[in-house]
Amino acid sequence: MKHIKTFICIAFLVLVGTTACVSKTLIVNDSIEHKWLLEQVVDEEGSVNQVEPGNFVVIKHDTVMEVINKSGNRLYPYFRKANILHVTSGQTLIKWEIIYLDANNLHLKTPIGTYFLKR
Repeated sequence: MKHIKTFICIAFLVLVGTTACVSKTLIVNDSIEHKWLLEQVVDEEGSVNQVEPGNFVVIKHDTVMEVINKSGNRLYPYFRKANILHVTSGQTLIKWEIIYLDANNLHLKTPIGTYFLKR
C-alpha cells in the first residue's frame, strides 16, 4: 500500500511538471511578428468600431506598420519589454500593451482603443 501511494505521488509530480514545461514552451514560441488583419477597435467606453476589410497591422522585429484604407500607412519604430511595446510616434514614446495572444489572435491596448487582430 505504501508503494502505491509513493507511485501515485511520483506520477502526479511528473505529470504536473511535464504539463508546466509544455505550456511554457507554447507561450515562448508565440511571436507577434506577422501581418495581422485588423478586425475591430474597441475604445475605453466599450464602443466597437468595425473596420473595413483590407486594414492590417504588420509587426516586424523593430517596426509596426498600420495600413488603414482611410488613413494611409503609418510606420512606427518600437521595442518590446515583456508584454509592452514601446512605440515611438514623432517625439513621443507610447505604450501598447499585449493583453491577449495565442496562435491566431492578438489584442493590443493602444491609446485609441484595443486592436483586435487575427493572423
